Amino acid sequence: MENKLQRKIDNDELMREEALNEMIILAEDSLYPDVHAKSPISLEALDDYLDGQFHLASLQCLLQKEVDAGRLIMEQQPPEVGVLPPELADDELNEHASEITYRSTL
Repeated sequence: MENKLQRKIDNDELMREEALNEMIILAEDSLYPDVHAKSPISLEALDDYLDGQFHLASLQCLLQKEVDAGRLIMEQQPPEVGVLPPELADDELNEHASEITYRSTL
């Protein structure tokens, strides 16, 4: 039973990582250029611009990749939401979305 659960967890992790990688590829074509062009932009303004097409947690995760690469600067750290389900993470991020601002370094 333990091995079966561990395999399921490992499989879910792999699927999550693959989905994130696909989202990053798509973001490189459309999301990132928009963020850099509209910089500085808050997470809330970006969510409004995208008509709420993303979970805030997914959007923040994608933007964190640009921050990690040094192409964006996050002017306020978001709450730690990585372990929460997207719906709960969105609720937490929504409270701070107007304060979380991204500035392009390009």
